[in-house]
Amino acid sequence: MVDKELFLRLEEAGIDTNEALSRMMGNEALLMRILSKLKTDKNYDSLRESLSRDDAKGAFAASHTLKGIYGNVSATELFRLFSEQTELLRKGDLEGGKRLMKDIEPLYTKLMEAIKWEQA
Repeated sequence: MVDKELFLRLEEAGIDTNEALSRMMGNEALLMRILSKLKTDKNYDSLRESLSRDDAKGAFAASHTLKGIYGNVSATELFRLFSEQTELLRKGDLEGGKRLMKDIEPLYTKLMEAIKWEQA
């Protein structure tokens, strides 16, 4: 069973742990494995790099992937923001996509801090 303190940290970082566990059919170990993989996922770095190069296509691809990832783990606010960003980028609004990073960045950072644990 997962440490309740860890679940509290995940909740505080924006993950609806009840919904996430429901998506994983109650399998806590599966949820922890998926969250652990987020620590090394490069899509966020790709998004930031693409936006800095004004690469709307690359930014769209990364944001769309992140939308799916954070939807699957029930990080509801990040999912909402990446969904909004994806739609802006789909419409060619690169500046709008960039502006959303001010809202995305602190939530993403908080979640990354919450999932820093060592697996036994």
